[in-house]
Amino acid sequence: MVTYVIARYNEDVSWSDSIESKFIVQKDIHLPNRGREASSYLWYIANNYDLLEGEYRFRQGRISDHVVNQFDHRCDLNGCPDHPGLPLKAFCNRLDLHIPDHIIFTPGGQFDVQASQIRQRTLLWFRNAYELSISDEFNQTAHIFERLWKYIFNL
Repeated sequence: MVTYVIARYNEDVSWSDSIESKFIVQKDIHLPNRGREASSYLWYIANNYDLLEGEYRFRQGRISDHVVNQFDHRCDLNGCPDHPGLPLKAFCNRLDLHIPDHIIFTPGGQFDVQASQIRQRTLLWFRNAYELSISDEFNQTAHIFERLWKYIFNL
């Protein structure tokens, strides 16, 4: 079974009307409007951890804005070249996440993952990641998570 998890604030998500199995995480209803799509994805995982099965496709509400550059990008632990000063190393240390000095990521904050890959990390890890995603401890957490999904789930 494939389930779509769609992070939405006020976007038109009619593109998903034909999708049978989906959950739309609505900001200001399910969770505060903070942390962009990363907090929505992490909220969903933390709240459904024990029920997860099959494949999940995590998508943004305005999907067309986020599929234009679906090729791999590279950056260092300071976010260079695209986001200089992005505190990737400190962020990873906070989550006890080990990544290489230069990472490869696909821009757009969208990915597909199996429930078994999600469960490689504990529920507590996802709860902590969610709290971090909505905190003010780090600037640009959605941009940080965008670069880390591959490493969080071993994609």
